[in-house]
Amino acid sequence: MKKTSAFHKNPALWLVILVPVSAVIVGLSMLAVSIYTFDGPVVDDYYKKGKEINFTLQRDKMASDYELFAELIMDQDKEVIEMELSANDRFEFPANIELNFLHRTLSGKDQKVELVQQSDGLYQANLPALSQSRWLVELGAADWRLTGAFVWPVESTFELDSQSIN
Repeated sequence: MKKTSAFHKNPALWLVILVPVSAVIVGLSMLAVSIYTFDGPVVDDYYKKGKEINFTLQRDKMASDYELFAELIMDQDKEVIEMELSANDRFEFPANIELNFLHRTLSGKDQKVELVQQSDGLYQANLPALSQSRWLVELGAADWRLTGAFVWPVESTFELDSQSIN
């Protein structure tokens, strides 16, 4: 009569059990990571977003036509953003300008600020609470925009130039 060994001493059996169990463990851990690091929905209407690209390029061209140049100073002590905007003679300074701080990876951290005109070319707004990171910046109105990037709080002064767009 053949002597049979206990099932738990058979290495092939453990290999057969270990592979599916490890797959379940890895799958559950990836599910947990995906739940706890939600980064926002994907854009639903790709066609509409594609059409908006032409509008964005027109806004960049208008900024170049106006020869726009902005210098922003972010004063942490006063909690104020001061901006000096210069342009050619064809440009009319608006009363308010929108300034967007866009986080590179987490859209939930994006900030929107409205700069209020103090005098021709000088604008001011309250400094939002920005986390330490590299930020994309978009300054603009309905028909023009300037874009750039800076590292907060390393850089508290930065420039946005329409001539670098071309």
